[in-house]
Amino acid sequence: MRSLFKKAALTVATIGLLLPVAACGTQGGTDPGDTTAPIKVGVIGDFSAGSADMGVAMRQGVELATEEFNAAGGVDGREVQLVFYDDEGDAQKATTGAQHLTDREQVTAVLGNPNTGTAIATVKITQARQVPQIVPIAQSPEVMEGDTRYTFRTSATNPLDIAVLVDYVKSQGWTKVGLLHDTSAYGLSGVNLIEDQVAESGLDLVATERYEVGAVDLTPQALKLKNAGADAVIMWSLGADGARFALNTDGMGWDVPLLGGRGLLFNIFGELAGAAGYGTYATGGFDIGKPEAAAFAEAMQAEFGTTDSIDFAVLGYDSARVLFEAMTQLGADAAADRGAVRDAIEQITGFPTVHGQEGATVSFSPENHEGANEDAVVVVTFGPDGWSTN
Repeated sequence: MRSLFKKAALTVATIGLLLPVAACGTQGGTDPGDTTAPIKVGVIGDFSAGSADMGVAMRQGVELATEEFNAAGGVDGREVQLVFYDDEGDAQKATTGAQHLTDREQVTAVLGNPNTGTAIATVKITQARQVPQIVPIAQSPEVMEGDTRYTFRTSATNPLDIAVLVDYVKSQGWTKVGLLHDTSAYGLSGVNLIEDQVAESGLDLVATERYEVGAVDLTPQALKLKNAGADAVIMWSLGADGARFALNTDGMGWDVPLLGGRGLLFNIFGELAGAAGYGTYATGGFDIGKPEAAAFAEAMQAEFGTTDSIDFAVLGYDSARVLFEAMTQLGADAAADRGAVRDAIEQITGFPTVHGQEGATVSFSPENHEGANEDAVVVVTFGPDGWSTN
């Protein structure tokens, strides 16, 4: 059951609900000069549509971090108040949501988005409004292109994930790689990166096949990759499509190792693929063998009754912890000052994260707003009990 804290301290602004906006949050926002008022933080992501696995889990991680932070006294007694906005995985709605959070709600900072396209849209608004934003999940390099003085990312990027994935392929002795990707922003962003990493590693990329998101049957692509001689296939796909490809390869009797990025970690992968997905490898950020991660899983189970999509939950959790560390460094007088918070995030170095390998940290500087390194990435395998550390 949710705590009384959540009923009192969380404001929801969801465009998909048929409610007047005024009923979804207070107007006017946080007054930086009022050191007793709660500090408002916006949380934006897909909470109801096709990528809600990521968005809801991210939101839950942020909620858990906020509850813990407030229970420990917040910023010298000053609590954090979350304001949610459901972008439904749509870039235009993300733009509207970012405007609502920054202009009407006057949040001090924004946490989000899970999706590449919506993150790019939100960053444009937060950057223009000079509101600090921490991106917890969206991994594509494009998110951080251009002027991102107010934007930070705590998750590993696609290039980091792909480097770890290709190294894993090589370590297993597979030499002929097939590539399958969708035509979404996520899928297309990985193609050149994978091709470059495979070439640099000395492996042979024997074929590349593409498809539209939601394709009903990927057997034609599977046949072309098989005929090209692939002895491993990297799927830069989301969960449902990756599951269909696993079912197709299994149905045609092709026993080939399948690997992918974090897009596979949706609950629907296991729901659709079942045993056909067993042995699939993916890059992730959650290692249950790490003591901090095990404790986080217990806390998630106790608070929400689930550990589904925990990779995305822990990324939301750590992004909030980084933001709260910056606010703590500032103290109650400056913790709601957007510019001061931006500067404080930029000075965080060696901050230990729950996600990633043992000892993983995030660090920022004026020259680098990408906080993670390869220690943030773990290789996980899908089996009867779901995804687990390889």
